[in-house]
Amino acid sequence: KDGNLNNSHVDNIVWAINNFVVAKIRKLGHDTSVKYLENQLKEWGLNFHRTQVGDRYIIEYMKEHNAKLGGEPSGHIIFTDHGTTGEGSVAGLKVIEATKFYNKKVGELVADIKLYPQVLKSCTVAHKPDLSTLPKVQDSLKNAETELGKKGRVILRYSGTEPKIRVMVEGEDETLINKHCGHLLDAIQSELGKIDK
Repeated sequence: KDGNLNNSHVDNIVWAINNFVVAKIRKLGHDTSVKYLENQLKEWGLNFHRTQVGDRYIIEYMKEHNAKLGGEPSGHIIFTDHGTTGEGSVAGLKVIEATKFYNKKVGELVADIKLYPQVLKSCTVAHKPDLSTLPKVQDSLKNAETELGKKGRVILRYSGTEPKIRVMVEGEDETLINKHCGHLLDAIQSELGKIDK
């Protein structure tokens, strides 16, 4: 819209397409897909599943579970009825199809979306032990998940190519997610050594 693009637009596009795909099909996203999208799809009685980050994992899971629509915020939206890759031209055509079906502009189709704030930090770590073996990190994680409840989530994962850990916290309350992200970073620093915030 108006030539502006940001990371939330892919989830907006999935939202618009979802409104067009009215049959109760399985939906698939990866670990960093927006929580509001997940909550809304579940409210509509649709299935939503998460996988590891990456088209390969999404496609494998989609095939295994006969899912029809999957995607991730990087811009890849996969329609198994039309192929097995995140083909941008297919996604674009589906958006056009949805606008024609509803006789609405894309902005109108996504007007009801209430994106949750999300904070993502990448931190350098000295080593990469199994996160489940780190008591301070686990305590901080449990506190965050308890306080955020079903309206938020936390993802902690190591980079596969760098000496880094990624911390993502998402929820309705921006102050709350920043607080928990800070607590998680402190716990990581305490147990994994030097961190660049």
